[in-house]
Amino acid sequence: MNEIDLPPETLDLILSHLSQQDLLQCTLISRFWNGVAEARLYSNITLSRWKTSSFRLLPALKTRKHLLRRFEVQPDQQFRIRETDLLDIFLDYRPFEGKHRNSSSENSYRYLPPSMNCFEDDTKTRPALPMTVLGPNRPRALTHFSIVGEFESGWMLDSIIFNLATSTLTSLKIEFYFGPSYQSYGIDLVKILETFPYLKDLSIGGYKHWYKPLTETEAGEPLSRKSAPTISTTISGTKRQYRLESLTFEPKTFMGPRGPDAHVFFERLGNLKRIQVNAALPYCPSPQDVRPWKLGRALQLYCPKLENIGVNGPVALWFFDLAILPYDKIRHIVSLAQESFPLNVSEQLGEFAPRLDAIYRALRLQEQMVDELLERKYSEPYFPHLTTLVLEKNHCLSAQDLISLGVQAPFLTRLEINQWPVSDEYIGCLYDTDAAAATAAKSNVRPLLPTGISEVVEDIRLRKRRVFSQIDLMIFLHHCSSLRHFSMTGPNIPFQEIIDRAFVPPISILLPAFNDEAAETGTPTIRSWACEERLETLKFGFEVSACDPKEHELVWKHLGRFRKLRSLHLGQSDLFSALSYGMEGLLEGEMSETLEEIRSLPGWWKTKDGRELVLWFAWSFPKLRVLGLAYDKWHVDGKRGKIYCAFLQDEEVKRCSIDRVFIEDAPVKDTLW
Repeated sequence: MNEIDLPPETLDLILSHLSQQDLLQCTLISRFWNGVAEARLYSNITLSRWKTSSFRLLPALKTRKHLLRRFEVQPDQQFRIRETDLLDIFLDYRPFEGKHRNSSSENSYRYLPPSMNCFEDDTKTRPALPMTVLGPNRPRALTHFSIVGEFESGWMLDSIIFNLATSTLTSLKIEFYFGPSYQSYGIDLVKILETFPYLKDLSIGGYKHWYKPLTETEAGEPLSRKSAPTISTTISGTKRQYRLESLTFEPKTFMGPRGPDAHVFFERLGNLKRIQVNAALPYCPSPQDVRPWKLGRALQLYCPKLENIGVNGPVALWFFDLAILPYDKIRHIVSLAQESFPLNVSEQLGEFAPRLDAIYRALRLQEQMVDELLERKYSEPYFPHLTTLVLEKNHCLSAQDLISLGVQAPFLTRLEINQWPVSDEYIGCLYDTDAAAATAAKSNVRPLLPTGISEVVEDIRLRKRRVFSQIDLMIFLHHCSSLRHFSMTGPNIPFQEIIDRAFVPPISILLPAFNDEAAETGTPTIRSWACEERLETLKFGFEVSACDPKEHELVWKHLGRFRKLRSLHLGQSDLFSALSYGMEGLLEGEMSETLEEIRSLPGWWKTKDGRELVLWFAWSFPKLRVLGLAYDKWHVDGKRGKIYCAFLQDEEVKRCSIDRVFIEDAPVKDTLW
């Protein structure tokens, strides 16, 4: 075959679209093609059971390690890789069988025997770091290194990282999980950052590591085997700042009792912009020991550029510092705690009076707390420049933090809550026991109150967090005006929680004799959200009554207020998509000029209704390109489903301005679409 005369850049662009098997064929064409194809073939390598083709390249990779740009290792029980193979890739030396550290010879070679794999118990055999001479074949242009799996030997990780002679590494991911043993080991994060001065993305995950305090550094050992260039970026102090911008870590790394300097690590992370905190397992038997205010204050003090936070799992991370009130500042709490029902009301309640009186008092105290948060009293944000907050499953966001975010987060543009918070175990019991605050509080004279009232006042004074409710979520949406993307996944929000109503219900509602004569009068309304002028993406579920079209109409009109909305995802909402249920309310604002996507649009229509519904959306929203109709098992499965979804094959529906109309999450088998 005659060689095609192409510039290397053009040939590389063409080869970027080929598979590994095709790239192997291209290496056989000519020397010119071999050089360009090999650079593409060995630049991005992933070793896992899902990438068997990459594993076949391992022998050849040992002599082409200088071509590596991205390297990922993902071993598990079905896919094992020997540690010697990894060492042979990243250390420019040739391992051979012989003696190891356990030998009595003074000239023992420092390496791991090839018979040993990555699942050996680190306590039985722990060879010293290999003696290596850095040569020209080392991966000197590596930019991304990822090792995720069930490794047992922490020394192997040290061997790779601290002998990897490259100054180009910008992304490092390390995740070790449980293997045959439960042994854990320390990771010297300071040493990692000193070794790779240009590192911008660091991810430390898994269950098997813990933060290695500076006090455990070996005496006389330098922070790095390689000299790191001085970085001039500083905050306000004189300490040199690392370039790190993104950090992913387990909460136990910094929140557990790992030494007094665990949070001092952030002192040199002034360029940090994003953090991701993952707690796959409960990390502390006693929630109070995690001292969440320490982490928040450290980030506030040392990381002023932090703007993106992700939380996954039961992580006790606070977003606001709620000061403990001294006793001379809590007169309003004392007054509310002593408030009770009028005498005539208590007589009507009879034996229910004490119980309902306590409920009513608790609601009044909670209302007072919300008012103070909305007035920005006694609270200070840890992250004043926060723009993005993503909360995954089992998070611990409290009501106090959520409400404060609504009024004190002027730059918050994206909030994703993918599940309701966990119980009070990780929220309500975690109040600030900082010694200075506790000492200042005790210096004041404590008011003389009855025993029951004193306990209530003390509980409020200590500012315990509580799980946020649907009411707290609505308060947040009524005050956060900067939101552009909002997503709430989980149970639908009942209509009664969406409408505008008093925080504390009237006393008449608590009366046993409450019937129609005590019912609230007036037409319900939905209070405007503060973000209606800016919101572009909304994922929300509404729960409305199937027998009351007015509730549906109010919700559709409420959605029509969002003038710049581009994507609407209604989740598992109970709304009826029909003109007779007020769906025309979507056109009351300017959304018809911006909406581009609708997902999980509720239905329960007949075949004729489905066709008319699609055509109405195509006519009303000229920029709409994606329309995903909610999947309903009752209507879609079986023979009835084929008739029910027949409108998708209508020629007029196919020719409408909407590019894609489909049934979401529909089964693949026996379907017409």
